[in-house]
Amino acid sequence: MEDPLPDVDDWWEEPADAADAESVDDIRRLEDLGVTDLQVTPWSEKILAEMGVGAIMQQQPSLQVKVDAIRRYADEMISKFE
Repeated sequence: MEDPLPDVDDWWEEPADAADAESVDDIRRLEDLGVTDLQVTPWSEKILAEMGVGAIMQQQPSLQVKVDAIRRYADEMISKFE
């Protein structure tokens, strides 16, 4: 009888929230640890990661600040990956 479940390596994802990943090297280390999806909030760099997501959510900047931060993050970080 054939196993109905696919091989775990074909579908397993390991998401992470890493507000303190500030460099390409930080992200590559997470990738080396098996992280497949990374949630970032590049506009929260002035909010301490130790304060947690709740604090970040309470201190939301304007939409324009977020758009500018996402563009900067794309230029400085995402562009370094294939």
